[in-house]
Amino acid sequence: MRYETWEALRQDCPLREGVWDQERLKEYLIQSCNVRFARPLEAFFAKHREDEALADLLFDFLLCDDYDGSDCQIGAAQVIRELDQALLRKKRALVLRAQENAVFWKRPFRPEEDLSWL
Repeated sequence: MRYETWEALRQDCPLREGVWDQERLKEYLIQSCNVRFARPLEAFFAKHREDEALADLLFDFLLCDDYDGSDCQIGAAQVIRELDQALLRKKRALVLRAQENAVFWKRPFRPEEDLSWL
């Protein structure tokens, strides 16, 4: 799918009636790598920083080999980075697994960042 405007992309919102649509979320994550949509999508995801179902889907994208090299993994790592710390503490094992990845852009946090809060 290609979108010319934020309004067009917003019509395919991945959250409907409190349920996340995985395919639409994948598209939002891919489009978050597009400069044109980065800010509106950052604002969208900021509203869902404490959503555990979203976190689970993000880690599914990030850690699944089926998406290896996809922009959805880059987007997932970026969104995970901004999730609520209390939520990330609940997902500690997944965060640490992601941080061990040899591919730097698959790591939500930079190596020099202090993760003692985790």
